[in-house]
Amino acid sequence: MNIKLITLDLDDTLWPVTDVIARAEVVYYNFLCREEAQLFSTLSSDDLRDYRLQHLKKHPELQHDISRWRRDSLYCQLLEAGCSEQRARTLSDQAFEVFLEARQAVSLFPDAEAGLAWLAEHFSVVALTNGNADVTRMPIGRYFSGAVRAEEVKISKPAPEIFRAALDIGGAGPAQTLHIGDDPYHDIEPARLLGMHTLQARITGKHQAVGPGFSHWHSVPDLIRELTS
Repeated sequence: MNIKLITLDLDDTLWPVTDVIARAEVVYYNFLCREEAQLFSTLSSDDLRDYRLQHLKKHPELQHDISRWRRDSLYCQLLEAGCSEQRARTLSDQAFEVFLEARQAVSLFPDAEAGLAWLAEHFSVVALTNGNADVTRMPIGRYFSGAVRAEEVKISKPAPEIFRAALDIGGAGPAQTLHIGDDPYHDIEPARLLGMHTLQARITGKHQAVGPGFSHWHSVPDLIRELTS
């Protein structure tokens, strides 16, 4: 196996995502409460979430652009609550930037940075995510040669097009690429169907084990050495 490129999922592969999103939601809601105290005395964080979900049902195309989904949903909700168009647009944009900044405040799994540094020493590494985590805004960004986010290419995993976009950035073919991710449906199976090699991150225990995998990042270098020997 001649591996040249690593494509790497982010959420629940490099860091646990649930707490990251929960903290970002708190920061987001607190910002809105400060900016529009009277309005948000009657709108809870759960109200915002429920409205977002209903907004997605009306606009399913936004499933591939979760940043626009969040901005547009809040904008529409503010309009319905009586805000002017200008105020609704300004506040929805500002609130999203507050959320996005908090979204990048991740806490890596133990030894994940050491494993990532090892990967970067031996291969090109391209991030591949359906979320709006942005490695270029994180200290670990130095380990990546590129990144593909669903909202940029307007298609989400498990679609093959998003994997092909990562292959193009990395300049490698499927047989020269190892995809590391946690989700069998969104990561492992679609990568395999394209002819990529796979390694499943099983750190959270959320998903069924599929093929080669690891439960701790310290084992990744040895696993890849075995796969490539």
